[in-house]
Amino acid sequence: IISDTVSSGGPTALVIHDDGDTLDLLTRLFEASGFDVVTAVTGFRAQAHLEGDRKIAVVVAPWDTTHAVGGEVYRWALQKRYDLRDQFVFIGADIPGELDRVVSGRCLVVSMTRPAEVVRVAHAAVRRRSQLEAMRDAVLEADTTKPRLLLADDDPMLLMVMGDLLGDTYMVTRVESGHAAIV
Repeated sequence: IISDTVSSGGPTALVIHDDGDTLDLLTRLFEASGFDVVTAVTGFRAQAHLEGDRKIAVVVAPWDTTHAVGGEVYRWALQKRYDLRDQFVFIGADIPGELDRVVSGRCLVVSMTRPAEVVRVAHAAVRRRSQLEAMRDAVLEADTTKPRLLLADDDPMLLMVMGDLLGDTYMVTRVESGHAAIV
């Protein structure tokens, strides 16, 4: 079951699951909630979607002791699509111990016993990202007298300190990856 649906103009959710019934249920829930949905049954296919031209707003994937594909895709995203690092919603029952260490509190895990909650959390992640982008755009438009400076570093603390030090002289845009800097 791999499909691209007709665009409704809503945000796009990449839904990953190796169980066809679960994938179908999630697809129907997300489409009913206004999302465009792209599906994948393997991590390889999910990575292909994430490397494509379509803008993915949120990634929904299982990550528990029986379904590790979410962890695989998340680790890949940290290397290739760092901009999506906090746009993942994981589905899990038995959460692996490594999840907390890897996601560092940026993503949530929701039980599949409440599938509507998965959609609600995905909507919240999309809204939060939109708000952050709007705030960033407002800051960029606020002061055009200062030269712009793009700071890229994978250490959030160092990025914050450098940005604060250079913020008086430059309009600073901070990004936490090479991919985000290129974008």
